[in-house]
Amino acid sequence: MAPGYGISSIGNYANDPYFMYAYNGYNPNFMGVQQYPQAVQSAPEVQAPDTTVVTDPTFKGADKSEGSSSNTALLLGGTAVSAAALIYAAKKGNGKGIKEGFKNIYNSWFKKGAEKAADKIDDAAAKISNILKDGGKNLKEYTIQKDGMSFIMKDGKPVKIITQDKKVIDKAKDVTDWLSKNTSVHREVNGLALYGAALPKGVSLAYTREITDGKNVYRMIVENGKVVKAASKDRAGKWVDVAENQFEGFIKNHAKQVKEVETLQKTLHGKKVKMLNSKGKLVEQTGNIQLNVRNGEVISAKFNGRDLKPEELKALGKDFKTEIGQFGHEAGSRYGLSNYEYVYRQKGGQTIRFDNSRRITNVTAVTQKDITKSDAIKNFLEKNEGIKSELESIASTGSISNGYRLGNMVYRDDAGRTFEIVGDKIKGLKLNKKITLCGKTFKAGDLIDGKYLGEWRKTAENGNAYDAVAAML
Repeated sequence: MAPGYGISSIGNYANDPYFMYAYNGYNPNFMGVQQYPQAVQSAPEVQAPDTTVVTDPTFKGADKSEGSSSNTALLLGGTAVSAAALIYAAKKGNGKGIKEGFKNIYNSWFKKGAEKAADKIDDAAAKISNILKDGGKNLKEYTIQKDGMSFIMKDGKPVKIITQDKKVIDKAKDVTDWLSKNTSVHREVNGLALYGAALPKGVSLAYTREITDGKNVYRMIVENGKVVKAASKDRAGKWVDVAENQFEGFIKNHAKQVKEVETLQKTLHGKKVKMLNSKGKLVEQTGNIQLNVRNGEVISAKFNGRDLKPEELKALGKDFKTEIGQFGHEAGSRYGLSNYEYVYRQKGGQTIRFDNSRRITNVTAVTQKDITKSDAIKNFLEKNEGIKSELESIASTGSISNGYRLGNMVYRDDAGRTFEIVGDKIKGLKLNKKITLCGKTFKAGDLIDGKYLGEWRKTAENGNAYDAVAAML
């Protein structure tokens, strides 16, 4: 019996691992909505069931094309309940074995898209990668990742293991000692903060900003123009990160605050700006220009207090291309970062946190170790039996769960074309023969991507080959 909801019987659903996974793992953002404004909490991790096979004949025969997703959570007895979980139970039994009230819920919700709401339970319970199941001999290499570790797999077995040891250094004396041994880091920070130096290869600059929605205060980290991490204060005043499985819903529910955080503002004084005159022609005027920049693009501007018109804004984007490109990429206040914000420098997982006075306050030092020798790999797996069994399960079933995720993959089709896959997207292709695209010649073995990959896909044969691989992702 489900406590508090007046249910005297839910049949065998309490023994169904998928139903209980959804029921116990309920959070208001599960279906992309937040029920009430509230501080973000770190949700307890709910273990997905090991099995990936749904044996219920009613469920297996369901037509998953029906309905449309629903964005409503259900309130019963004053307590939030996962509507998708309840509908899932109803769907599997076609409404049978459930009290009359739940029959009514089932009947009304089914028309509103309960089918897809229930399908989300399966997606959350076990993420299946078709390419792992169906790739066979063509899947030459893929990476499985968890907790900072990477396992490069070939023929279903790890051939390389990359581990990371992270150490947080935040005491002033320890930070000073670390910097004395890593003088190049201090030089780079000074270069960024004082002179707007170009970012070294492999380094990204991010900033934090605190913002409120009127009730709660949030701290968001912006990198490359996008919020990549967020946290809120709990009742004890401690910052708590938004859980990974709640992040997408958080972004949707706080779109206004996210946009404000991602927008950098700065007034440049005494600049020559092209403005429309009374005859509708662009002419140079000198004055103060306030720029609002988001993700490397100027979204609005004011010249001497007047909002720029679209044509003026377009001209501004061209004339101030260099300055706009510096927004969010230079420490200090010259290009939109104000004094209360912090700036991060990241390289290979290493993070250096410093303020606008160039004082380094926190270092997350990362030591990476590559395990490549067969004996060393064998010893690692013997000492980590749980990891070994998970990798074997992933290789044999294609089921990815328990915190593991799929990294980069290399897939070679029967024609000898090699596709490089990142996440769920084809990012590049290594050719099996010489070819000319957009006036540029590529030889066999060269990697094509971007516009060249798009051009390559235009023929029917190549397009079909691309689509065949994409269909497995």
